[in-house]
Amino acid sequence: MRWPPRLLYAAVLLLAAVPPLLSSRLARPLQAPPAHGDRAGLTLGTRPDRQVVVTSVRADGVADRGGLAVGDALHAVAGRRVTGAAMARRLIDDPLRCTTRVDFRRGGAARVARLRRCTAPGQAEGRGDGPQDTARGR
Repeated sequence: MRWPPRLLYAAVLLLAAVPPLLSSRLARPLQAPPAHGDRAGLTLGTRPDRQVVVTSVRADGVADRGGLAVGDALHAVAGRRVTGAAMARRLIDDPLRCTTRVDFRRGGAARVARLRRCTAPGQAEGRGDGPQDTARGR
């Protein structure tokens, strides 16, 4: 059976129009991640067991000077138990807080870091105290 040219032409146009129509309805515009000031110089991620971990630390940044390292598992930030990376990021980047206490585990040992972002007269910005082991009796 031979198709009439007009019918064939109409079918080709219809088939050519379907992919752009589908893609315009199915594709969602890409959204940029929420902007934040990355004041502490670190990125966070979540393990499959839902633990929040440090995934990168900027050299000589506030987190680096405070003693945090890649792989540290965060348990509490500013006295609040961490339930997700977004929550930890909000607490760490809080612009109203000059010093943030971060409770974390490294190699099974509980430690504390104090991230300092504000400057005092004669002090370099972001000086940290380094990590402190919180295990008692060792």
